[in-house]
Amino acid sequence: MTGRAEPRILITMGIADVRESFLSGAGGHLDVRDVGLRYAEDGRQILQFTGWHRDGTPFAFVSAAFAGDPGTRAAEIARDLIAAHRGFSHMPAPAPIQALAQTLRDHLTEATRRADSVATKAKQSVTNLHSILDNAERVVQDLDTAAADIQAALGINTNGGPPLGPGS
Repeated sequence: MTGRAEPRILITMGIADVRESFLSGAGGHLDVRDVGLRYAEDGRQILQFTGWHRDGTPFAFVSAAFAGDPGTRAAEIARDLIAAHRGFSHMPAPAPIQALAQTLRDHLTEATRRADSVATKAKQSVTNLHSILDNAERVVQDLDTAAADIQAALGINTNGGPPLGPGS
């Protein structure tokens, strides 16, 4: 004994089962040569795979230490190797992240719809304001015309200079 507690490991899945899970997850896209299962100091599992993609490209993969079912992890690793080989730019997001993304898309769609409505109303209001200003300009022109008509009718002529005082 070394003085530290040795982890108790209960192996519930054999290496043949891990190989089968990996090949099942690969769906015929990978040929596996070697499969390994070992344990980290903390008792978590580490999987190792080597083999070839169907196009002849070799792969070698060592997982990070994990807890849980090695068969499930082996199938995930196979799918990830295939996706990486095909050049997919992203892996599928977990369900909670997909749900959050959908919620955000829904809110953005509603915000965009609302912004379009506000923009339409603003355009209508600006058009109405221009119409009112056009009418105001016409009223001012009519006032100027009426003042000129009154001035002409009264015979008030001016040269535009200052008014003449008495005795000028």
